[in-house]
Amino acid sequence: MSEIKLQINNLNKSFGSKQILKDLGVDFEVVTVDTEEYSNAKNPKIFVEDISRGKGRAVLERIDDKESLIISADTVVVLDDKI
Repeated sequence: MSEIKLQINNLNKSFGSKQILKDLGVDFEVVTVDTEEYSNAKNPKIFVEDISRGKGRAVLERIDDKESLIISADTVVVLDDKI
C-alpha cells in the first residue's frame, strides 16, 4: 500500500476537522497560507468552491511535495440569498 502525504490548508482554524482526522489515525500536516478571498460568483456553493480552490492552489505553490493530497475548504454565511 502506498503512502499518501496529506496537506491541509487552514485547518488549524477548525479544531473539529483536525480532531476527526486524528481520530481516524490520519497523519497530516497543516499548511496555512494567506490568500485573497475573492469570487464573482453570486451562488454560495460556487463562491465557496472558488475560494477553496484558490486556497488549495496557494498551498500547492508553497509545498515541495507535489504528490501530496491537499484538502482545502471554506464556509460562508447566507441570509436572504445574500452571501
